[in-house]
Order: sequence, then structure tokens, then C-alpha cells
Amino acid sequence: MRVGSARWSARCTTSRTRRCCASASVVRSASCRSRAASASTSATRRRRWRTRSRRSASARGTLASVRALPEPFTVRTAAPSERAAQAALHARCFKKPLGPGELAWRYDGNPSGTALTLVLADAQGALCASFAYGPRTAVAGPYAATFGQQGDIMTAPEIRGQGQGRRMTEAAEAAALARGWPLLWGFPNRISAPIYTHLGWETIGVIRPHAHYLDASSAARAERFRDGRVKSWLLRFEQRRCAAARARLAELARASGLVVRELDAIPAGVETLSRELKSRHALCFRRDAAYVAWRFLRAPSKLHRVLGAFDASGAFVGYAALQLPRPGERVGWFSDLLAPREDAAAALSSAVLEHLARAGACVVKAT
Repeated sequence: MRVGSARWSARCTTSRTRRCCASASVVRSASCRSRAASASTSATRRRRWRTRSRRSASARGTLASVRALPEPFTVRTAAPSERAAQAALHARCFKKPLGPGELAWRYDGNPSGTALTLVLADAQGALCASFAYGPRTAVAGPYAATFGQQGDIMTAPEIRGQGQGRRMTEAAEAAALARGWPLLWGFPNRISAPIYTHLGWETIGVIRPHAHYLDASSAARAERFRDGRVKSWLLRFEQRRCAAARARLAELARASGLVVRELDAIPAGVETLSRELKSRHALCFRRDAAYVAWRFLRAPSKLHRVLGAFDASGAFVGYAALQLPRPGERVGWFSDLLAPREDAAAALSSAVLEHLARAGACVVKAT
């Protein structure tokens, strides 16, 4: 038994020793490989560090050479001869095309003065961005000043997000101050409004569009759907409410005794009416015959109409401007209204709605 036990013990001892030695051998081999790998890794790291140092030095030299290069974009004032290039840039930025003649009308024909137009050009001279501000005469009590109204803001898609918009905005502000304009203002949409707030502009109010539905057709329902599915379902009730309001306006127009007709020329009395309204508001923009004729009668689209209201003696008491629906569309616009008298405002509003209804509009919008 002892022999057997010894043999069993020897076998067990040998077996255990072999397993332990094997385990120890594995550990030692792993330890050796680990130390060898560590040494190799350290050497590799030293080589990589030297390579990175050389690359960093090379990168610093490259960065220094890049900084020494001239600025790839330049900001400058646009010349009237560049309206075609600005129109091409507009076509790249927006779906609605504009011709050079329309930009020349906007920038160069304003009777209040030439628009402030800045462009961003690349090294080859191609236009990549264009900012425009049109002059408007603002009146506050006995004081008057020229403000800059934001116009076309065009930035090529390939340079967006590179800070060029901020650069153009700062350049426009500096140019406006050089002209003596104390304020720039505009009507940004929901997408661009946060951008201007981030650039330091102040929100002074919110203007929401108004809509008057002339019928409940599928085209009107499609326009109403922009405000939500539920509102499009309730269009018939909204259209009935608009019809009742239009009937009340027509009754007020008949009771006023005023004559409303389309104008081919703007009467000189526009400025007198503008001064009369000035006393009712803390701040307003001056209108005169030259501005109204330029803004509506000479607009390149040829879609604007100006209606004038006259009393029994033939005195001019107000005007309203409208825009006919574009070809293939059924949306008309109530563009402007200047009427100090309430009966004149009612008569002109009724005439605008009836005029657009005859022109085929299903909805009239105003801001």
C-alpha cells in the first residue's frame, strides 16, 4: 500500500509539478514576452515621438506658410455692372429666379438712394455671397433719418458654415455707419432669425402673416394646409367667416360714398397723408409719390396695382397696393395701405379683395 501510495503520490506529485512548472513556464514566457513587447513598444513609441516631432515641425512650417498666404475671399462694394453676376448667384441660392433688371430696379432705382450692396469674391473674382440693404427714410416726431432695410441675403451653398456670413454682416454694419445710417432692420424668417440674434441683432417685434380666404377650393385648402391639417379641414368655416367680413366691408364702402379707381400715376397728396399718419405713431417710414410709383407701378414683375380713393369733391384720401397672383398660382397679396380715414381704409380694403377675386385668387395674404 505504501508502495502503491508512493507511486500514486509520485505520480500525483510529478503531475502537479509538471502542471505547476508548465504554468510557471507559461507565466515566465508571458512575462518575458511582455518585457520584450514593452521594450519594443517603448522603442516604437520613441520612434513615433520622433516622427511626430518632425511632422509637428513640418506642420508648423506648413501652417506658417498657410497664414502667410493671402485671404481667399475679399469683401467689397458691388458695382452696378455686376447685377448679372448677382442674379446668377441668386439662382444658385434660391428657387425663385431673378433677372439683372429686377436687381437693378431694387438696388439702383430707389428714389431714397442707392442700395448698400456688398459682395464676397473668391481669388478668381467669382461672387460667393451678396448682402444688400435698401435706404428708407424713417420719421419720429420732428426727426428724420435714413435706415437700412435688409434686402437680398445670398450665400453660395459651398461656403456656408465658414463664418463668412458674420464677416459680411460686420462689413455691412461698418459700411452703413460710413453712410451715416444709424440702424439696420429687416424681416428675417424663422430659419434666419436665430442667426441674426446670434450675431447681436435685437428682436423688436414679431409680424405674422394674415390670410383672407375667398373660396374653399382645393387650392385654398392646400394653402390652408400649411398651417396644419386640422385647419385645412376647417377651411369651409373659415371661408364663411371671411365672406361675412367681406360683406361688412362692402357695406361700409357703399356708405362712405368714396370712389375707388385704379391709378396710373401717384397723386402728390401721398406725402400729405403720410405726414398725417406720422402724428399717430412713434415711428413710421415716409411715403411720397416717387417712392410709391417706384415700389409698385415700376416694379419689373408688372403684377402690382395701386387703387386710389377719392371723395365727392375729387380729393385724394388714400391708396392701397395689391399684387396679382403669379402665373400658375392663386395667391394674391395685399401689399400696402395708406388711409388716415377709417371709411377710406374700409373702401380700399373692400376694393382690393374684390379686385383679387376677379383676378382668380383663392386667398389674399398680407403681412
